[in-house]
Amino acid sequence: MDSSGTRQWCDLVTDLLSKIAGCLENQCDLRRFRSVCRSWRTSTPRPPLPAHPLEPYRFLKLPSFPAERHYGDDTLVLVMFTVYSIEPLHQHQEDNTTAIATRPWVVKLKFWCRDTVRLSELSDSNLIVEGIHTLDLPKVLDLRDYQVREICSAYYHEREFICDTSRVRSGSFCKTEDGFILLMVARFKNELCMWRVGDDDWTLVDVTVEGFHGWYETVGCHNGKFYVVGDYGLTVTVDPISLEIKQVASNAESLREDRLHRFVLGWSEEDLFLVDMLSPDDLDIDGDKLSYEFRVWKLDEKRLKWVEEEEGLKDHVLFIANDWSALVPAKLLPGYKRNCAYFADGFGCCDHPASNFLVCELGRGPKEAVHLCSGSSSNFFWPPPSWLNQNQTLPNLCSLEEMCLFC
Repeated sequence: MDSSGTRQWCDLVTDLLSKIAGCLENQCDLRRFRSVCRSWRTSTPRPPLPAHPLEPYRFLKLPSFPAERHYGDDTLVLVMFTVYSIEPLHQHQEDNTTAIATRPWVVKLKFWCRDTVRLSELSDSNLIVEGIHTLDLPKVLDLRDYQVREICSAYYHEREFICDTSRVRSGSFCKTEDGFILLMVARFKNELCMWRVGDDDWTLVDVTVEGFHGWYETVGCHNGKFYVVGDYGLTVTVDPISLEIKQVASNAESLREDRLHRFVLGWSEEDLFLVDMLSPDDLDIDGDKLSYEFRVWKLDEKRLKWVEEEEGLKDHVLFIANDWSALVPAKLLPGYKRNCAYFADGFGCCDHPASNFLVCELGRGPKEAVHLCSGSSSNFFWPPPSWLNQNQTLPNLCSLEEMCLFC
């Protein structure tokens, strides 16, 4: 107690501190709790570093897809990456007037092998950041200062340490009680292939549904089921255990057939959305104004149809890169434009990572897209924010690899 008789926080009894610690929901909160003072730290045992639920499946060496074996490709190496947002919990006084100070940094971490993590730019165009040590970044994070959230995880095909998306058109995975299941669309011959832990080879999944034209646009996993979207939006589910196929939606209505399409699946806690990314009529690679259209549908499984959301997704932010996509609640990404897509178009307007990213509003009708390496958006994804360039020497730190385990 102090001279006034008031009990100090550091003097709380051990039993009470233990009860408070027991109410904390995750490892990050528990580590922050222990970092307040010495008595709080000694009253609560240090949380063990948990095993990542996908640890055994980060690096997979599998047989090649069946149709590729005639051409000498015997193996397929799939490596997991994870996209995170990192946000400062406390504003730096010198940055209070800038929007950058409050905007989380979205970054990709690749797991090259069990003990190696590589920091990479979002789109994997042709620029790869060669290791954390080349950047002016902390190698550890003090969890009292940062909020770390996982946005998504996905796989890429590794070919001689080069990111290669040429063999996988789309892919998703599902963690089950009995193991782990992959569903991939092989680009060559557009095969739908499934692999389960314990299988020696891929299983070809044949979607025999009336109206399905045999072309697989994208796949995703939601509520324990795989969703497979065809070229006009016709959608089926594939049960990962029984392989039962069930149609859940017919073709999306009023699709334009005179434009190039790219379908992307995204989901909130309850709903599944289909986003149709329409390319511009005249693509200008010189960085001038471009108009894209992102039409959004929500799945109504009772009516077996996609219902168009003409105004888009007001409370979400959509990311679309070459090898991943994610739908994130806007409240988790302050500083990002809600109801907008941040997407890679394949053409960079300047020579730095993520230079091929644009931002465009979602909803029916063409909207102007803005490059994120020009004007007021020039520092959006790169370089890393100034609030991350600090020397961390305090206890209770989190390395970037550990960050992946308990965020």
